[in-house]
Amino acid sequence: MPNRRSIDERDIDDLLASLTDRQIAELFAMPEREVAALRRQRRAALTHPSRDTEPDGGFDSSGDGTS
Repeated sequence: MPNRRSIDERDIDDLLASLTDRQIAELFAMPEREVAALRRQRRAALTHPSRDTEPDGGFDSSGDGTS
């Protein structure tokens, strides 16, 4: 039997990313549209708009945060 290892937040994120909205909805007995809404909210919370905008408010498409 393999050695037991601790589970960290990345493992949970990977697991949730691999499941479909329908699978999560069935697991938690909730409507699929609510799961989809939760995923969108989580993505929005993880995105930091201040990193993606230039000082003048324009979008920085270079991806490195520089102009």
